[in-house]
Amino acid sequence: MNNRNFKYLLLLFLPLMMAACSKKEVNPHRVAARQLFEKSQSLGEGYIKHMRQVKDSAALFRLMDRYDHQLTALNYRYPANTDQYISEGENDTLITLNHRLVSLRDSLLKMYAYRKLHPDTITRDTVAAVKTSFPQNR
Repeated sequence: MNNRNFKYLLLLFLPLMMAACSKKEVNPHRVAARQLFEKSQSLGEGYIKHMRQVKDSAALFRLMDRYDHQLTALNYRYPANTDQYISEGENDTLITLNHRLVSLRDSLLKMYAYRKLHPDTITRDTVAAVKTSFPQNR
């Protein structure tokens, strides 16, 4: 390729290369969507950690109710339709996180329902007839 053709080719691609290196404009909806994603993710992961420490179904239901209220409150802190600007990868991450949360909740409820409880009584009679000798009246 001769020098003259190279110059024309360079002049042709120079504006394209400059456009690629220019500063991208930040979408304010996308910034809010990223914040919503990060807070939703940390909220879900925190509740998954707490769920593993729950001892009975009543405490688990209270924990899930608090999670529902906090997630709703979090979504109301952002403008309407902010979740539509969450990227596909972030959305998949939230779906996976919620699937883990629901699966853990269901497995814990199943464990609580079918847990073998040890009896709190002894299986044999502990009251034995005690022979006592009473003093005889003389």
